[in-house]
Amino acid sequence: MISGGRSYFRLMALERNVERLNDQYESLHKERVALENKVAMMRPGSIDPDLLEERARVMLGFQHPDELIVIRAQ
Repeated sequence: MISGGRSYFRLMALERNVERLNDQYESLHKERVALENKVAMMRPGSIDPDLLEERARVMLGFQHPDELIVIRAQ
């Protein structure tokens, strides 16, 4: 009951593992939802003009003459 594959300590370890994996799932699920929303805004017929401009600037390296670009280290 105290040691072995079906012990109380094994049960506690498995429960902690389940909690950790649930937290990881929630984090990944939120990230996926955010990406799906961003993709939905880029679909033809429903393109968000601000998002399109932002992506074009990032991909092409364009900026307005009066803008200052700040690059952050990630």
